Amino acid sequence: MADFSARTDKFIAFLQENDVTISPKLQIADLRAANQGRGIIALEDIEIDETLFTIPRTVLINSLNNSLVQDQPELADKLAGLENEWDALILVLLYEYKRKESKWTDYFNVLPDLDTFEFHELLFWNDEQLSDLKPSLVLDRIGKDKTVEMYERLVAIVNQWNLEELKGMTMEEFTKIATIIMSYSFDVAQGTEDEDEDEDDEEEEEEVEYIKSMVPLADTLNADTHLNNAILTYNKNQDLVMTCIKPIKKGEQVYNTYSDHPNCEILRRYGYVETTGSKYDFGEIPLTLITSHFSKSLSEQLVFDLLEIITEISQEEQEDDEPEVVAESYDCYSSKEVNLTFVFLIQLVTIIALIHKQEPITADIQNITRIYKKCYQLVESKKVTTEFVKNYTEILQARINEYPPIAKEPYDKELKEPLRKSMAEVVLKSEYQSLSNCLDVDATLANTLDGSVKTIDDDKLIRNILKKRSNEDISSNAKRTKN
Repeated sequence: MADFSARTDKFIAFLQENDVTISPKLQIADLRAANQGRGIIALEDIEIDETLFTIPRTVLINSLNNSLVQDQPELADKLAGLENEWDALILVLLYEYKRKESKWTDYFNVLPDLDTFEFHELLFWNDEQLSDLKPSLVLDRIGKDKTVEMYERLVAIVNQWNLEELKGMTMEEFTKIATIIMSYSFDVAQGTEDEDEDEDDEEEEEEVEYIKSMVPLADTLNADTHLNNAILTYNKNQDLVMTCIKPIKKGEQVYNTYSDHPNCEILRRYGYVETTGSKYDFGEIPLTLITSHFSKSLSEQLVFDLLEIITEISQEEQEDDEPEVVAESYDCYSSKEVNLTFVFLIQLVTIIALIHKQEPITADIQNITRIYKKCYQLVESKKVTTEFVKNYTEILQARINEYPPIAKEPYDKELKEPLRKSMAEVVLKSEYQSLSNCLDVDATLANTLDGSVKTIDDDKLIRNILKKRSNEDISSNAKRTKN
């Protein structure tokens, strides 16, 4: 306890020495009893738009401002020239950690200790622990292979640049440094416009560059998607400013946010979960489940062929910024909303399957394009068919049935031991609840399509498609005869 407090006191002194200004209404608190380490609480009521603290850029750590460049100025251009901001900051931060003394030593002493801290990000879970997360698709995004590739790339850079202090960097050291950066760093805008400038100027926004940086004190805030009450902005001097965005009562904690992440991503990236669910939770429907569902009425090969053609058509028909219709998975949010492409794909394949039942259909791009456009117009006009609702519900229910019984149980407000098993259960509950919420078809479609959605009879749409196809065929034959 004494060591924890002493480190906090030295960190505060470090901030003051480096011109970080902190509102007297704030206090860095010991929140280990709540499994939150350090955090910042309000000593008095705080109103919206009050400045919580201001951080000059000189205290940041990034590829431009660090001990490595100060000690070896010839490396400045090399660090700045690295294509990947991650590469630069990992090298810089590991160098700082390995130094006996650094300008930022008292800051590092309040960050996770590389030797003693237990990291819970998914990269550190063993196979048995990861199995507790099945059937979550987060298992496909852990990225261990990419981590190894990145490590090997940095080892090569260390040797090429002859960085004696970093030679011998182990995979464990690298992974822990990368994890600290993932959990604590910010993407800081370079050359941010003054507050008086037009923030809606798209050309100006595109010109802003960001540099991945460690930001002392800003990273002391804990994060919560439901309780976020502060945001990092910039003042006219280009200092970083943490600003209150919701009233904070005396005794309450100041929270930032890691962006709009569901619990599965919070766990993967940052090593914790929100015990009663993230505000942005979702479950995922893998494309393989949709393929399996429609293979009951269409052959598996035909479904695969259709998906290839649908992909080709969508690339021609859609705008550049629109998502692909055929994706590896589709999100179903706890807020009763799904990907619009999920709705469209199911509606499209539903109609193809019904037409195929009447007269065998081939994976011909001309035929599928006609159906594609008709289904697009249908969904765009906030309509779906009866058979769509049936298929949508069955696909969702099939995914829900893949979850173990524990996922159906209510949230526990506190995590139990073993900790990682308990966190895995929270993730499964978050996903299961999100998927279950989307079984409310009317509300989900209304949220997804921005308005009340009408269900129509499938036969009416099919007759329209087949009639048009017949008329086009007659017209085409007439032209050939005339010629």
